[in-house]
Amino acid sequence: MKIAYVSENDSSDIKTWSGLDFFIKNSLAIQDNIEIYTIDKLTNKYRVWLKIKKLCYNIIGKRYQAMREPILLKDYAKQITERIAPDTDCIFAPSSMPISYLETKIPVFFYTDANFDEMKSYYPSYVNLCKETQKDGFLAEKQALNLATLAFYASDWAANSAIKNYDVDSKKVKVIPFGANILEDPSLETIKNNISKRDFGTCQLLFIGVDFERKGGKLAFEVAKNLNNEGMPTILHIVGIPNLPTEFQTDFVKNHGFLNKNIEGEKLILNQLFETSHFLIVPSEAEAYGLVYCEANAYGIPAIGTKTGGIPTIIKDGINGWIFEKTDFVEKCSFIIKENFSSEENYKTVAISSYNKYTNRLNWKTSGKIMIELIRHSINKKN
Repeated sequence: MKIAYVSENDSSDIKTWSGLDFFIKNSLAIQDNIEIYTIDKLTNKYRVWLKIKKLCYNIIGKRYQAMREPILLKDYAKQITERIAPDTDCIFAPSSMPISYLETKIPVFFYTDANFDEMKSYYPSYVNLCKETQKDGFLAEKQALNLATLAFYASDWAANSAIKNYDVDSKKVKVIPFGANILEDPSLETIKNNISKRDFGTCQLLFIGVDFERKGGKLAFEVAKNLNNEGMPTILHIVGIPNLPTEFQTDFVKNHGFLNKNIEGEKLILNQLFETSHFLIVPSEAEAYGLVYCEANAYGIPAIGTKTGGIPTIIKDGINGWIFEKTDFVEKCSFIIKENFSSEENYKTVAISSYNKYTNRLNWKTSGKIMIELIRHSINKKN
């Protein structure tokens, strides 16, 4: 099967979109009898005009998303059409946007973590959108869903909201979790060795996120503070925040700043944190998916999050972590951590179970295999 992989970005760049462009493409390319060619790095010839337009909206206190501008998306569709090989079996995009205005008889598929209409009332960056963007965003998403043979979403939250918001046939919407964005799978032997070396004298909690507020940094801090107050020595490691607010700079917090995986020294520090931490704790206020939970599981770390967005698709209570409501998060999270940390046997059981959840479900090889099977089946069905 010959697949045209379509993206506005450079899909060979692991730094783009948290690496998702690269890993999604690779998840398809490693499957049997698959040929991938790329139609990426789409040209935005309206960049200057769109920047001016955005500035004008900023002046009147409105948000404008240039990436949903019809004139731009129509030009993307034109560029794709001009570069499509005649023997292409299907078109695949890691986003609904570049294919939203495409006109083709070739089967089209896309894979993403959210839809525009749901994000409007969910992410802070979508608040106060101008009416033009609201209209354009809805239309582009609707057209992409109408065009697609199948639409793949990373979570039940995203899939269900697409069906609800765009009145799309549920049969064409499929849920396939994103995998952890890591280049080499840790072996079971390595994970068991790392778990056995974790220090049970002090609980090591790991928080990762560049948006301290949205990722629930304050709640993570309160959990660590509560555990220490209850007599359980706890350290909270914070990654992603260069300038941690003074109120969170205490003796039980270690701020490692922003760590770039593409810089060897910083990558080593991050890997060491994954190897030695007992729990990942990222109690997000809003989270379309949450790749970090998958990455924690890959290292045998149970993940703790909140019941919001795509997180419940990733974390299953007692199997690879726990999720709680935000309202009573500190109390319930503290209890679960104490209960599991106080018994090395119980902890090691859930840590290995977390790794198994990664190897069975939350990895790119598995996600790619499921997608290819569904794509093949839908194409054969059409023919």
